[in-house]
Amino acid sequence: MILSLIAPWMSLVDLIGKYEDHTIVYGSEPESDRSSFVNIFNNKNKCFVFMKPKNDDLERIRIVCKQCEDSKGNNVILWNSTSSLLSKIDKEFIVNNIEKDKKILKKDIAKIVSSRLNKTKIKADTESVKCFSDMIGSSDYSYDISSDSVELRYRALVLRCADKGRISLNDVYESVGDDVISNDNSLFVLYSKGKLDMFFYLLNDKILNSPEYERGILLSKIMNYFEHEIRLKLMISSMLKCGVDSSAISNEIFNMKKIKTGKPTYSNNQIKYFVSVISSGNIELTKKDSEFKMLAVNSCRKTLRSNANNSLKMTHAIFAIMYIVDKISFNDFYRIVSRLI
Repeated sequence: MILSLIAPWMSLVDLIGKYEDHTIVYGSEPESDRSSFVNIFNNKNKCFVFMKPKNDDLERIRIVCKQCEDSKGNNVILWNSTSSLLSKIDKEFIVNNIEKDKKILKKDIAKIVSSRLNKTKIKADTESVKCFSDMIGSSDYSYDISSDSVELRYRALVLRCADKGRISLNDVYESVGDDVISNDNSLFVLYSKGKLDMFFYLLNDKILNSPEYERGILLSKIMNYFEHEIRLKLMISSMLKCGVDSSAISNEIFNMKKIKTGKPTYSNNQIKYFVSVISSGNIELTKKDSEFKMLAVNSCRKTLRSNANNSLKMTHAIFAIMYIVDKISFNDFYRIVSRLI
């Protein structure tokens, strides 16, 4: 099947999620590897995803589409392709078009969110929904807003409150917060949902398309995010190893306040989740793993602040992130980084 999807990228994530039994391939194999690509094509189902393809990609897409036309289990997704490219593909192949509105009116945000919440078991009063709508809608002076911006914040808020089944004003403040305008939150939502392929694709896209000074800010923000989570794991595993009761751990960590705002450093849901996960596994292994990952974060920070060239900084950061999300081992990370220095 060949699908053309004109939609926000969160819709693409949902679509890709339907092909869990497929190997996801972003683009196609290199030209030099085309023979092996044909030979192994039928060994396992694949879903080929072309991100924002242009006319230059026509020949590669045509080759993949021909293969998929003759096979039952393989699929091609063209996400936000140019209209000229799509018209050419449409003349040769049967393309199923999936179109969704990329913008929604700000005045409709509260109504849309309320309607979606009514279909779940999560309750929210009118004041909380209105606050959520107002905070997102205040990002600029336009009448409409990207549905991605709404979807990202909505999902983060619902995931945060799923266990307790209710959304309060405080949940809205903490979930949306001061970063409401920042699109970088999309990366962390993908990471939290385990969509690492999309996480790295968007990270690479942001790095390549950002000015040099913004790259350092972006990577520092990502390091801060991971450090926040790793420190929590390290504290919990250390306290569990010392025999501290689970409820005492939750209370002690929750009472840690941020210096500037006086708010808790970690939410109750976040603490309870990691206490449950760590206590049911190998506590000593989690502690050691967190200690090594803190070393990776600190070494990356040191490099980002140094006078090293930007290429080295980006390479160091990418491999640090790959290690932190368990894409590579510490030994592999250390061998790579030691050659860079």
